[in-house]
Amino acid sequence: MDAVYRASVPGDEPALKAVWKTVFRDSDGYIDAFFENMYSPGCARLCELNGEVVSAAYLLDLGDFVGGGMPDTPATVLYAFATLPSVRGHGIGGKVCDLLLRDSAQTAQTVCPAEAALFPYYERRYGYAPYFRVRETSVTAGGKKADISSVSAIEYGKTRENLLRGRAHIRYNERSLDYQHLLCANSGGGMVRFDGGCAAYEIYGGKVFVKEFLSEPDSAVDAASLVAALGADSAVVRSPCSEHDTDARPFAMLMPRGGSENRALSPWFGFAFD
Repeated sequence: MDAVYRASVPGDEPALKAVWKTVFRDSDGYIDAFFENMYSPGCARLCELNGEVVSAAYLLDLGDFVGGGMPDTPATVLYAFATLPSVRGHGIGGKVCDLLLRDSAQTAQTVCPAEAALFPYYERRYGYAPYFRVRETSVTAGGKKADISSVSAIEYGKTRENLLRGRAHIRYNERSLDYQHLLCANSGGGMVRFDGGCAAYEIYGGKVFVKEFLSEPDSAVDAASLVAALGADSAVVRSPCSEHDTDARPFAMLMPRGGSENRALSPWFGFAFD
């Protein structure tokens, strides 16, 4: 096989979109939104086999990893790792990711596996370790409706940082927050602020999915009152957890690094770009 491994360049976009579409089966609108708002030439590593792009993975600049007991570090995420089914089993995808990770060695490297079964793979093959956890629960609307107001991505980011102070987390840059705001808005959802907290949510098939719910410990607004304010009977809600929270699950992984943090506050990743 005549395989070429390289960084993406202008003009690769149609081929990259075709691989994405075949593997993930996302809508053209979703794929286009990613390429228009998050992609830039060079952020992907790919494999060409006999002149055809057959595998690709993206390295997204998220912002910074902060609060982990070390200086703030630029944070990246391995994203949309895809290899055409017809060429799997030859180590092509692994070489693409090896190249991507080598070129991002000076960053806090993260990955958010799409399913639980992939955690052992990323740990064994690339050296990632489980690090970020999430509480993800189905919440029924209840109590007094929260008083919420829509906010811009920048306003949301400022509120978010205040709420996450003291917890190791990903501090998203403006581009990442703008993209999350777009995803929420395109689904009929949005980013909102309330007394003592904030939340970002999407709506699919009439169902509300709160991608991030953050609140002060003494906030009068809980997840149930937020769901009521969003006009839903129930919603899936993602929120931070404590280190010993038995309802939490692994969410994202981080390349092992030094330093320490307050482990009573489980590190928070936030958006999976899903």
